[in-house]
Amino acid sequence: MALSVEQFRIWDNAKSLSRKFQFEESLELYRSIEADMANIQEWRTYKSENDNLFYQAMFFGDYCGVLCNIGLYAEAKEKGDLALKFIEQGNFTTLKYIYYNIGNIFSFQKDYAKACTWYEAALEGATYFYTSVNEYLVNYGIALYYL
Repeated sequence: MALSVEQFRIWDNAKSLSRKFQFEESLELYRSIEADMANIQEWRTYKSENDNLFYQAMFFGDYCGVLCNIGLYAEAKEKGDLALKFIEQGNFTTLKYIYYNIGNIFSFQKDYAKACTWYEAALEGATYFYTSVNEYLVNYGIALYYL
């Protein structure tokens, strides 16, 4: 079984809703395909297993951000940790926005020391930013201020 075009469309719609701050609607879509994305490593429809891991890391990193924005921090951290597992398995040096999303989890909970650690990891060696680098720096600066 392979990820269908429909499932990719659902994921894309979930990301679009999130960018429009429609987090509850986005969350419904993420939850609808979560099980399929968690098991993608069993599917060999991509060029390599690393491609599967990359998609999984991106999916769960995106999912983590939506959960964080809703205030479901424990679940957001769980999805973020899952994304990190896929990053480690694939030995990826990109996808730094996932570290940023985890930093936001801690910052929103006022654990600024942990937030700074994650924001620093997001900025370290990053060459591409999912959102503006200014957003990364602003959130890092806020966490430093309250530290």
